[in-house]
Amino acid sequence: MIISEYNHFRSIALAGLDWDDNTIKLALFTADHVPDLAATTFASLANQVTGGGYPAGGNTLSLTVANGQVIADPTVYPSLTASFRYVVLYASGTVADVASPVLILYDLEAPVSITALDWTFSWLDGVVYELLTAS
Repeated sequence: MIISEYNHFRSIALAGLDWDDNTIKLALFTADHVPDLAATTFASLANQVTGGGYPAGGNTLSLTVANGQVIADPTVYPSLTASFRYVVLYASGTVADVASPVLILYDLEAPVSITALDWTFSWLDGVVYELLTAS
């Protein structure tokens, strides 16, 4: 898996992203999605998965912040029927004057096709992100 931050991620993170209070979501995108790390808003992204048990906008994550790390429980898409390659982490709502900013892109490197299966996305040791520290 290739993990990339969107270009504005750090400025959004420093300007007001509150991992505890903002609604953070994880959305699936088809192999037809063309990644653009210069994108700023979720609404600007094309080819999100639709139907097949997939909730529009993706799953809302359960996050905690501890010891300088953002930790997430695995998120399950139950009874999903879909084909996808990209997973996008974004903040739902306005953060630092940006409507639903995109944060991190996960490229699964090949399309994943499943039919009526529970699909789970998880992070190594649950760590979504290491928080920035002032130096």
